[in-house]
Amino acid sequence: MKRSAALLLLVPLLLAGCAQSPGSGGDGPLDTKPFYSTLDAPGMDQIKETKIAVLDMRSGKLTRGAAGLDSTAKSASIDAPDGIELKIVGPKGVVEARTKSLHFSVSDGGVDVTEINYTITADSNDAYYAMLNDGIKKYGIPGYATSRWIEAITKVADFSERNDLGTGRAPGVEVQYEAAYNASDGTRAVHVSVTPEPTYAPAALAPLGTMEWEKDPMSQYVESITTPEEKVARLRAYTALPEILNAASPVHETPTSVYEELFEKNIITASYRELNKDQTDWGTGQYPARNAGYTYQVTAMYCPMHQQTSVSLEQGYLSCTFTGQYMRDGQPVSKSEAERVTSVKTADDDEIQYAKVNMKLDSGIWKVDRVQVQVR
Repeated sequence: MKRSAALLLLVPLLLAGCAQSPGSGGDGPLDTKPFYSTLDAPGMDQIKETKIAVLDMRSGKLTRGAAGLDSTAKSASIDAPDGIELKIVGPKGVVEARTKSLHFSVSDGGVDVTEINYTITADSNDAYYAMLNDGIKKYGIPGYATSRWIEAITKVADFSERNDLGTGRAPGVEVQYEAAYNASDGTRAVHVSVTPEPTYAPAALAPLGTMEWEKDPMSQYVESITTPEEKVARLRAYTALPEILNAASPVHETPTSVYEELFEKNIITASYRELNKDQTDWGTGQYPARNAGYTYQVTAMYCPMHQQTSVSLEQGYLSCTFTGQYMRDGQPVSKSEAERVTSVKTADDDEIQYAKVNMKLDSGIWKVDRVQVQVR
């Protein structure tokens, strides 16, 4: 669950409305103007009275102004044992829940509410599974993580665990699910964190740089005898490897998107696409990197088309070297931060890495048939 260093405001959200404002009489004319709750004293009183909260995040964020908070507001809280009907209206959809408490974080001196936290619960396993699956359908919570969580509960009689199920962005805001289950005390909960949509905009990968030894006399000789056909084939490798290593970037909707795109561009073979068509996992360390808004940039790459005693295409693969690093908002992510976020050892930005790129002649065109990054 995300934790900002921000001041914690414990507050209820608003429930949207197009009819009468909460608390208004039933005999008056309908008010067709959408109603949004505020978090100032009058707004809090209304939420407590109506047990309805509707927050206005149509712009993708909740500003102090929209929340009715002045610049001196430090914290607020709402606890409702009987429950609050909550709606958070985002740019592309609505986050809905029934909860007993709401928590808001605002960074010290910040202009926006940075995080909204609440908990939803279920009284039975069937209701819990339905609640979890709703997160997939409505908000885009990763299905593979949710299905694994449900499977673990069904297979272990005394299951007791907490687990991050990931983040969905379907409503135009980030909705993060952290599931909690304890068979012994009947806990069936999801701790939900709603935050503004990230400001990063994953861009197209930058052009590849030149490996240092690509400039040495032997490499230059190899280049001089490389045929036009070989150069075209290598260009497909130069396109495929960076995109595949960046498959978990937020620029790609699903784990299979990159392979579909490369197949459509005639870069990879149909068999390579088929091999990955049912892929449901971003891979070890990739999901947290995706969740943090990272892209992976291959900064330089070199695949010689001739070895000392062989021709790369004749042997069916290219032996490539490359360097790369994680990026966010156009800036490099340090090795220490990348390892902290992904919990996976990463290479330094200038560390030479190796890849084997299998090539296959398909209808007269050399295409990428497999990519394997090698650890040495």
